Amino acid sequence: MFGRGQRWGAGLVAIRAYPLAAGERPDPDPELHLFLAVVVGKRAGGAVVRNRIRRRVREAVRRRLPQVRGDWAVVVLPAAGAAAADFDRLCDTLEQLFRKGKIIA
Repeated sequence: MFGRGQRWGAGLVAIRAYPLAAGERPDPDPELHLFLAVVVGKRAGGAVVRNRIRRRVREAVRRRLPQVRGDWAVVVLPAAGAAAADFDRLCDTLEQLFRKGKIIA
């Protein structure tokens, strides 16, 4: 699935993304333009820490949803340090990667 996509990374986070064609959308909702998966490995810490990272990443992405161009499938791979990082820094890093991938305008 992601063989035709691309990967970008920047310290705290890496993303893999590819544009979805019309027939590939996992959700028929026309308002949803982003299929998102957050994958946090056990190296990041226990379940509490991993869930905290997931919540922080989802919130950071949610704040950028109005800027998403087209339909995308994105896998976010946070590093272990994402749990302790400042939330604004995490948001800025994700925004930088989304811009680099032309996911947001």
